[in-house]
Amino acid sequence: MPTTQSKVRIGTRGSALALAQTALVSNAIEAASPGLTTEIVVVRTTADRAPSLPLSEIGDKALWVVDLEQQLLSGDIDVAVHSMKDLPADLPAGLVIGAVPERECPLDALVLPAAFVSDDIALSNPGYASDRDNEAFINENLNALVSYGARVGTSSDRRQGQLLYWRPDLEVIPVRGNVDTRLRKLEEDEFDAIILAAAGLRRLRLEHRITALFPAIQLVPAAGQGALALEIRENDKRTSEIVRRIHHPGSAVGVMAERAFVRAVAGGCSVPLGVYTQLLPEYLEIYVRAVAPDPENGAEAIEESKMIPLPDRADLFTDLTWAEDLGRTVGAQFLTHGGAEFIERMRISTSTRSMTSISSDSNEPAAHG
Repeated sequence: MPTTQSKVRIGTRGSALALAQTALVSNAIEAASPGLTTEIVVVRTTADRAPSLPLSEIGDKALWVVDLEQQLLSGDIDVAVHSMKDLPADLPAGLVIGAVPERECPLDALVLPAAFVSDDIALSNPGYASDRDNEAFINENLNALVSYGARVGTSSDRRQGQLLYWRPDLEVIPVRGNVDTRLRKLEEDEFDAIILAAAGLRRLRLEHRITALFPAIQLVPAAGQGALALEIRENDKRTSEIVRRIHHPGSAVGVMAERAFVRAVAGGCSVPLGVYTQLLPEYLEIYVRAVAPDPENGAEAIEESKMIPLPDRADLFTDLTWAEDLGRTVGAQFLTHGGAEFIERMRISTSTRSMTSISSDSNEPAAHG
């Protein structure tokens, strides 16, 4: 069904966070294109239709986006809004990322029960937490905030591995459900703390629940965390022109480097990797860490980093092949320095856990991220 020239149909999942993110995109498009209206179309994804499926079994990110992509390819929607970290490294033929809006805070957040009141609001300030000069102070405070042997809830293997690498004394426990459900479980004393993406809390206007942010080098975020992807049909020039009006070139530089790294080392597989880029006035830096989520597999970290000067060229922010080259280069380093063995070990571990979960009962609602 073709769209009218004055309307853009935006597809999204139906979770509170997905709807909040899509509303931001919708408002931005209408503000950038006066006279244009948007229609938000809610699409239930495969993962949404299997709420009891364990995350370890869901694994493949495509289950979070494939139904939206089918709606795009069939012409039923014009744009699909995704959390960038949910979008597989390789897209289906005929689809492209049309724009990357300005990235939200990419950091992970420590959330303590509501009764806790932090003495230092700087700890929850993204700008403060992103400044390398403050890392030692923040780490000292994080150690003090999280008691010895604390029960910490997270749904992410990436976070679990890095948390145990940081503090082997912690009891890291899987937590399921949307953001509200996880916060409720925290208040009901199922956990002493939970870890959530700061971007989701901020977009849901729950930034007041952030006790402290983890510096990126301490808890390396997922590729694309905090960023949104506006996926469109490759040959849809009209929609491409519309979404490019809300594109943020600086955010796209880092995101494309991070996605190129993931594509180089893991393809479409789900691996507990953290990768973070920082765009500086004259340089682009990328930092990577991989840690096994299961201490029995060894808690050693594989780390890589590289910094390159920004190319001196007029199309610096339009042709991002140089940023993708950086991601691929660091990916090759990672594979050579133990990354290939790590990924194979994680694949075997994930397969074993999936088989175990299939044979067990679970009534917990699953949620990604």
